[in-house]
Amino acid sequence: MICDIQYGGRITDNLDRELFGCYGENWFRETITTNEFQFAKVNIESQDGKDVPFVYKIPVGSDHKNYTDYIEKLPPVDSPEIFGLNSNADLTFRLKETNMLIKTIMDTRPKDSGDSSGKSRDEIIQDKCRDLQHQITYEYPALETKE
Repeated sequence: MICDIQYGGRITDNLDRELFGCYGENWFRETITTNEFQFAKVNIESQDGKDVPFVYKIPVGSDHKNYTDYIEKLPPVDSPEIFGLNSNADLTFRLKETNMLIKTIMDTRPKDSGDSSGKSRDEIIQDKCRDLQHQITYEYPALETKE
């Protein structure tokens, strides 16, 4: 039933429907809540730098503590293998993220001003803030503004 529903418009053609049905056959079964079922088994780097196996699965039992303990053990960064991707996908993602971060930093850094006064953009903003600060005519009661 889950695989036949076009949830949120994500299934747009027959190939999408077929792929979603394939995922459904693999993931939605009665054995999903047993110890035998696992979504993926990957190697993750431990704190001491060694690779250790980690199994992505649904914790067995109905105890809330089982679930919270398992969630705390989840790796901080998911391996691309659990999504059926190659490890190069993670490398590509990280490169794109890094490039976007560097671009954002470069776009937001102070730039030279084209102002004839020779002031930088930061100096112009500081001057404008000082002008606005002097325009405030009322004073705040000290007791009302302190936390």
